[in-house]
Amino acid sequence: MSYRGRTLVINKPRRVVSLAQAGMRRSAAEPASEHPGPVGGLLLGRSTLDSTERSPPAEGGRRAGAGQLSSRAAAFRLQFIQRLLTGPRDLVWRAAASGLLRTVKGLGLDRALFLMDTKMLDISGLPMFYCGLFKIWNVFKKQNKGCRTVHWLLEEPLVYGGRLDISGVTVPALSRTLVSSGIVTLRELVNIAGSDLSRAEDLAVCMGLRSRRVVNQLLHRWRSALTSEEHVQLMDYQRTETGPAEGQTLSLAEHGS
Repeated sequence: MSYRGRTLVINKPRRVVSLAQAGMRRSAAEPASEHPGPVGGLLLGRSTLDSTERSPPAEGGRRAGAGQLSSRAAAFRLQFIQRLLTGPRDLVWRAAASGLLRTVKGLGLDRALFLMDTKMLDISGLPMFYCGLFKIWNVFKKQNKGCRTVHWLLEEPLVYGGRLDISGVTVPALSRTLVSSGIVTLRELVNIAGSDLSRAEDLAVCMGLRSRRVVNQLLHRWRSALTSEEHVQLMDYQRTETGPAEGQTLSLAEHGS
């Protein structure tokens, strides 16, 4: 199990089920009876869990135990995340799923939410199935392995525990200021401050800050958080067209393993 371009790639369904079973020992997913209702059915279609695990005894089917159903429900959620992050753009449910995710904390983000510390997000307004996505996601820790593409580099969040979150320094309530200014990813920061993150005056205007010194300190912190390779990618990104399924590879492992 790995990421490519900071997205989840699940190669072996059986491995997903066993990984989910291990995860359930640390974080129990909702029972299968609570898995998507009308909204989930509309967005996802009929799940394999419904068709294979719930055959009535009269038809010769045997009901699986609650633990097995929970593990399969968790595996289904991981596979859904994979499809959301790496699947084709013409998936019939992608637009609706993205629309729901963009309501989280008013960030207007969908896939980039999975690059944050999702424990810091208020997802209470989402349907139960989508809350379950973040619940199973939090069971695992993510590790960088290799270089990323400029696409996913620009999707890096600046808030809520993202790799470029520098809140707690220089500006009180920095995350709130960035969110209210509509600057929540590196892409938006680059569009304002330039590929070299040097246009302090423009950023100060967008953030409503008067102190150029403070804004320069923020930009310095963001520049310092990037590698030399990432700086080169930013300088060249307008000439680079890289898809989201390529580049950086991350491993996914159960917490505490």
